[in-house]
Amino acid sequence: MSSARRGAAGAAPSDADHAFMARALALAGRGLYSTSPNPMVGAVVVREGRIVAEGWHRHAGGAHAEASALARWRPRRGPATLYVTLEPCVHQGRTPPCVDAILAAPVARVVVAAQDPDPRVNGRGIAALKKAGIAVEVGVRGPEAAFLNRSFFHARTTGLPYVILKSAMTLDGRIADRRGGSFWITSEAARREGKRLREEVDAIVAGSRTVRVDDPFLARLREHPPRPPLLKVILDPEAAVPAGARVFGDGRVVWVVGRSARVRRLPATASLLRLSAPGGRFPVETLLRNLAALGVQSVLVEGGGETVGGFLRAGLAQEAALFYGMKVMGEGVNAVTGFSNSVAGAIGFRPFAVRRPGGDLYLRGSLCSPA
Repeated sequence: MSSARRGAAGAAPSDADHAFMARALALAGRGLYSTSPNPMVGAVVVREGRIVAEGWHRHAGGAHAEASALARWRPRRGPATLYVTLEPCVHQGRTPPCVDAILAAPVARVVVAAQDPDPRVNGRGIAALKKAGIAVEVGVRGPEAAFLNRSFFHARTTGLPYVILKSAMTLDGRIADRRGGSFWITSEAARREGKRLREEVDAIVAGSRTVRVDDPFLARLREHPPRPPLLKVILDPEAAVPAGARVFGDGRVVWVVGRSARVRRLPATASLLRLSAPGGRFPVETLLRNLAALGVQSVLVEGGGETVGGFLRAGLAQEAALFYGMKVMGEGVNAVTGFSNSVAGAIGFRPFAVRRPGGDLYLRGSLCSPA
């Protein structure tokens, strides 16, 4: 298609641009539980001020948002504007390049929320569209698009999985009483909300004490579309978790043990990862790099205070999901152990979600440097 049929480049984004991109972002969010390791992407096609087609990336390996939206555009009368939440890909993966689908359609302008940090794309898709004479606007609702795909962006830019720390505690920060009792600090509704977090991530990490004391399955709720099984990662320096623990009952398990730990029997569901564990503590960055090599781009840490403290010590957690039961316990087991800081240097917490499941308090937010 000649550039004469394309729109004029350089038009400033309008209120309508922001509104149409908001719709594309809402569509993208539908892929929250099914697209990993791919990003969530939504797209809408607009002609003469109204949406004529829309689509989103439904699952990894399926059609990308742009191709899905353009395939629904009938009849194809141009010129039109395509709104897409992430830069169109320009490489061949399990599906053809999205740029090719755009070039084959009467699209005069493409509005992109955020540039794709994947090295295979990272500006190349935008450049290809501009070279073909298509007007391209980048950055409309960009921060929202980056936040939606924060785990994908983090994994692509750092090479490490995005880490969410999860803890359920009393109002005074206790996760168990002095005898280790913790059933139940929070309500059933809060516990279900906590389990729902597992739907969002590729892997769950728990410490050996949690597994031995609570004997959990660490399973998903399975409320959402099928996705690759949840990878369960058990941090067990002394290989003290019994092979008959329920966590080994199904799914995929990475059993992380010390280099000299004696493993008497390896369950059929488990693979063994041996790491050095000076002082009984695994190096968190080494652990995360090993998980990244397995294709993990997001992790939920459900361990006890020592496990959570280890990630905080390493400075390698990006987010926290905190559930507070409406109780005060007094003496008991702290939600975080093995980590301390000054008031001035304390880790900041910037909440982006506040809810009251079952009358309890649920805070979810980003971990950041103190203000």
